[in-house]
Amino acid sequence: NTLDTIGLHITCFFTVLLSENTTCYTYSSVHCLCEMCPLQVEGIPVTHLIIEVSLILALVITVLWPKRKSQGANDDLTNTDKETLLREWDPAPLVTPAEEKPEWALGNYIAEGVVSTHVQINGASKINLSSFNFLGLVENEEIKDAGIAAARRYGIGSCGPRGFYGTIDCHLDLERDLQEFMDVEEAILYSYGFSTIASVIPAYSKRGDVIFFDKGVSFAIQKGLIASRSKLVPFEHNDMNDLQRCLEEQDAQDKLDSSKAQATRRFLVVEGLYEYYGDICPLDQLVEFKYKYKVRLFVEETMSFGVLGATGRGVTEHYGISPRKIDCIAAALSTSLGSIGGFACGSSFVIDHQRLAGAGYCYSASLPPLLAVTASKALALILQHDGGLQSALAKNARALLAGVSKIKGLDVIAEPGSPIMHLRLPTATVETKGYTRREQVDLLVNVAREAAEAGVVCSLPEYVMEEELYPPPPSLRLVCWCPGGMFALLWCDCIRSSVFALGRLLFSASCTSHDFMFFDTAVLCDVGSLAVESGQCSLICVSSVFALMFFLLRLVAAGELNFSPSFHFIKTAVHMFRWCLSFTAADGINSVLSLDASLAKGSGAPLTEILTRRKK
Repeated sequence: NTLDTIGLHITCFFTVLLSENTTCYTYSSVHCLCEMCPLQVEGIPVTHLIIEVSLILALVITVLWPKRKSQGANDDLTNTDKETLLREWDPAPLVTPAEEKPEWALGNYIAEGVVSTHVQINGASKINLSSFNFLGLVENEEIKDAGIAAARRYGIGSCGPRGFYGTIDCHLDLERDLQEFMDVEEAILYSYGFSTIASVIPAYSKRGDVIFFDKGVSFAIQKGLIASRSKLVPFEHNDMNDLQRCLEEQDAQDKLDSSKAQATRRFLVVEGLYEYYGDICPLDQLVEFKYKYKVRLFVEETMSFGVLGATGRGVTEHYGISPRKIDCIAAALSTSLGSIGGFACGSSFVIDHQRLAGAGYCYSASLPPLLAVTASKALALILQHDGGLQSALAKNARALLAGVSKIKGLDVIAEPGSPIMHLRLPTATVETKGYTRREQVDLLVNVAREAAEAGVVCSLPEYVMEEELYPPPPSLRLVCWCPGGMFALLWCDCIRSSVFALGRLLFSASCTSHDFMFFDTAVLCDVGSLAVESGQCSLICVSSVFALMFFLLRLVAAGELNFSPSFHFIKTAVHMFRWCLSFTAADGINSVLSLDASLAKGSGAPLTEILTRRKK
């Protein structure tokens, strides 16, 4: 009866609608129409029927109403009109025209083979000061063998996200290894280092929350900050006074509106070792602010993981602070571990949330198994050395920093023990000369080219100026590494070449070559002492010290150095000859000659040829 009544009402309604005498339809007319129906159903209000009929009528009008034809640009165009439009059309270029790009951006520099402590650039061997291979594990044979075995067992890709058949046992093993290494409750693995911190931040901070961040944070952190849609409050780079000011201002605002403050979450995002500046965050003060102002502390440790601390556990170990006091620690696997991917670690309560809210975890294919296996193997090697790699890296970094700090005319942005150093033009010089950013870049590019010709590859960081929140000044970036027992030999050539390259171009007017040679000799003696003090009675170490002395003699023979031995140098030589007593003469001479030949490759003739030519 109900369906019959509704159908009859619709029929009556359309009868009135199609009638010629009906010009308007009001509530009263429809009500009268409903009273005309012979069938009435108890319990069904008339208003319900009116609403039902109105919805049906709206649907019919939407479907049957004639569509008005849009007046487009291509309607009834003649051939003449089309030709005119084509002539007037000026499309924007898909890429920036070549003539608008700086000359240095068009250089054809091709790296061949493994990018290790040395790199082949356009067929010539150069010392690599540009890649983040801090611990020299990229070329490790054990890691290579582990990767090959994993590829044969698992294949190349995982073919799915972690939540959809993309989780393999090696992923769980690596997460467990990272969790134990960092001494936290849980760790989560991401397939790409850049997306790690860019996914972690928006997984927790949403619209209406507040994020305090350092102006010197990396590009990946900036993308995570923007994706969170939170209120962003920047503070000056590593300026704790400015950070405290921002926190106190927010605290004052919260006291004015306590109800809003209870729903607002506050985050503090920093880097352990800043990629853009090469300095270390004051974590002890940051932890103090965390508890004082009730903020959640996130630390990005891509550059400090495996580098800082006695055993490479990062900035928390560097300051002696428990990592459990940090809400979330994130890092990439592409620096110290020489793999690809990233991880985040912390309490289980924090990490479990990312398995459902971390975009890079949920929507990306999981890390290829062979990369997870190689990362686990690299982590095992770090544990096996028990701080030896970090100690050697810190010594190398201090030696390089001591050297480049004596170069006149450049500001060195770094901290003792930091493997990342930035060489920048002094602010006073830039303001006095009126250099634009492009002019500073061009000048530093010329320095980098000069260094490359001298046998050292250093990088000039490139920034996406339209996307960077606070782009740093142009700089040359030097990255230190730990090549093991050969570090003394490699750093001799490295420091010499970089000093010559920087000095000849920028400071020839104010400094003479003798100034650089004097500095070079002092630093080489320091590096030789590092080899002596390392206590490694091995043929490689002794040969490295031999090569150090041969290198100085080669400079003397080539007429490039007015050499006067210092007490420091003589003491190093005495230690060297005492060590050489434990080896046969034949082994020592053959090793020295081979190492000297590799030292001279690309940077001059071997010692024997120079001595013959000079009759020394």
